[in-house]
Amino acid sequence: MHDGVHFFDRPLAITDVETTGRDRDAHEIIDIGLVLADQRTLELVAEWGVRILPTRLHLAESDALALNGYAPERWHDAVPLADAMASYASKTAGAVFASYNVTFDWKFIEAAFKETGAANGMDYHRFCIMSAAWDRLRDAGGRSVKLDALSLHLGIPEEPKPHHALTGARQAYAAYRKLRGL
Repeated sequence: MHDGVHFFDRPLAITDVETTGRDRDAHEIIDIGLVLADQRTLELVAEWGVRILPTRLHLAESDALALNGYAPERWHDAVPLADAMASYASKTAGAVFASYNVTFDWKFIEAAFKETGAANGMDYHRFCIMSAAWDRLRDAGGRSVKLDALSLHLGIPEEPKPHHALTGARQAYAAYRKLRGL
């Protein structure tokens, strides 16, 4: 129990990020999606998404930009990273960070907290939905642990393309609900 709240009473902050590439030292977050869910029941608590103004677009990988559909006109409502992280921090305080690929998403979120100075008030535990699906996919003869492969296996429509962080967070949430039999 940390700060008087039992671990299983903390909401899950199911997060997805879209980035300009895979290398956290060179690339940056340009989209954050968040689904807050009650950890015990997986009932939806809130959803939130924000597009972020890129500052190092010259370092971007073209395939990453194609994957998330980056175009300046689609980012007309984007905000600075500091504003996005301040909002994200306020929405996730006390929650447990969760994502489909926790290694990828967390390294970018953690770096963004450090870069902006936003206070990370989340629990120190991390939950990886892909890890929860691992045995299921392997035992079903799967050849991939990607979210689209899990969605197909679970009978959930694939995430729309191009990727958007909020739709990615919603997809991870739907897959986890299905894994839990809800």
